Order: sequence, then structure tokens, then C-alpha cells
Amino acid sequence: MDGEQVEEVRVEDLDNAWELANYFVTQSYRVYAEFKKESKDDLLPFALSRFLEEKGGEWEGTATELFDALDGLGFSKALPKKPDALTQAVRKVARNSPALYAEKGQRTAEARSIILRREYPEGVSGGVGAGQG
Repeated sequence: MDGEQVEEVRVEDLDNAWELANYFVTQSYRVYAEFKKESKDDLLPFALSRFLEEKGGEWEGTATELFDALDGLGFSKALPKKPDALTQAVRKVARNSPALYAEKGQRTAEARSIILRREYPEGVSGGVGAGQG
């Protein structure tokens, strides 16, 4: 150790590496989906899994807020043409996935919300796609 410099890995470095890795995972899935011509039904569970991972496993908001958030994460191909149809699509994913729980909420008098929660069967960890609704 005499005269050698020791490189330190800071928490910030790890956070940046994790963010970069997640970016490449998302991009690789988008490219894969494009080449394989997967449907929105195939891409939406992945998009919801990534979104809930970012949100700590639980989220509540309107369909428009979810639509905008998923679009902002680069999952526009997973989305229906209008936010109103997203709630139905999410509930369909939840019915087919034991890892996703989706229910109607009541955010305000004017706007209905949807509550999303990542749930794993006992002894299992992983993402959305493999529900309740």
C-alpha cells in the first residue's frame, strides 16, 4: 500500500451505476419488443414493474398521471392511445399477475384514482407479469 492510491467507490457512484443499468435494461427491452413485435399486452406488465420499482412498490394517482409517468419513462409503446383506457389495461394485467394488485381509489370528487401495489406470493420475489384485480 506504500505509494499506491486507493480508489473509493462512493454511494453516489453506485447510485449512478444503478440508474445507468436500469436505463440500458429499459432500452434493451424496448429494442427486443420492437424486433419481436410484442404487443402492448406484453410490454405493459414490464413497464408497470419498472414503474413500481421506482416508486417503492406502491403508487396511487389518476390514469392520466400514470399515463404521463409511464410515457416519461420511455414506455409509450406500452400505452393505449388515451389515458382513459389505461385503467382497464392495468386491471387486466393485475388479474393475470399475482405480483400486481390494482384497485380503484377515490382521489378527489372529480377524478378517480387507481391504486397499484407490487405483491409477491410468499417465498417469491420478482416483478409484475406472472393477479389480483
